[in-house]
Amino acid sequence: MTVDLARGQVFNLTTTENITQFTLVGVRANAAQSFTIKITQDSTPRDVGIATFKTAGGTDIPVLFPGGGLLPTVSVSAGATDIYSFMTFDGGQSLFGVVGGQNFS
Repeated sequence: MTVDLARGQVFNLTTTENITQFTLVGVRANAAQSFTIKITQDSTPRDVGIATFKTAGGTDIPVLFPGGGLLPTVSVSAGATDIYSFMTFDGGQSLFGVVGGQNFS
C-alpha cells in the first residue's frame, strides 16, 4: 500500500489481501509530518506489516513503537478495526508509531 502524504494525512484501508509493506511517498524533505492509518479487516482477515515501511526507492524506513521495541500486532478478526498514527521528524527517514486503538468492532 502506498501512503502519499502529498494527498492527505488520514488513510482508510480495508484489507482484501495481505499487506507486506507500506511505501511512504510525498514526504516534505527535512520536515516533520504525521499521518494516521485506519485498518479494517474484511470478512477474511489478512496479515498487515504495520512496522514495514519503505521509500519509493525500496529503502527500509525504521519504525519505532513505545514499549522497548515491542511491535503491535494488527487485529485479525473479521471486521475488526485498528488505528495507528505515525510521525516523522526528519522527512521520512524514520518514523515513530503509536497505537490509537485496536480491535474495534
